[in-house]
Amino acid sequence: MAFVEIDSAETIYDVLASDSAFSALIGSLEFEDGNQDALLVALASKPLEGIDGASGLLVVIDKDPQVTSKRLLTTQVVIDRMFTIRLIQFPSVSRNLRAATERLLHIFPGATAIPLAGPDLLSGDGQSVIKLPSNPVAQT
Repeated sequence: MAFVEIDSAETIYDVLASDSAFSALIGSLEFEDGNQDALLVALASKPLEGIDGASGLLVVIDKDPQVTSKRLLTTQVVIDRMFTIRLIQFPSVSRNLRAATERLLHIFPGATAIPLAGPDLLSGDGQSVIKLPSNPVAQT
């Protein structure tokens, strides 16, 4: 096993897209011009547009991490980045929310899973938010 340092949301996307066990849990999004896997990077403040429908598990990686700074005893400053991955389970034959959450916790050591209340029409059949630790690594 190797560790991959996570420096962007796109790196998280690459790690998850290349993990066959995780990729098998992802649902699909319907657009006017066809379907695509429901794994994407997006701005948390911008709603997803152009989607006609969704089935299975939607995985949204927030493009911008939460950033904090800490001053050490010296004049040095350390910048910490924490990324967020949102899982939304939409109606389908298989329910993969729990399996995907557990897989993410395996891939990103030190991550935290937070289940969200639901379901309602907008939130699907269940949700979970995964918070990666500060300056995360992926175990691949």
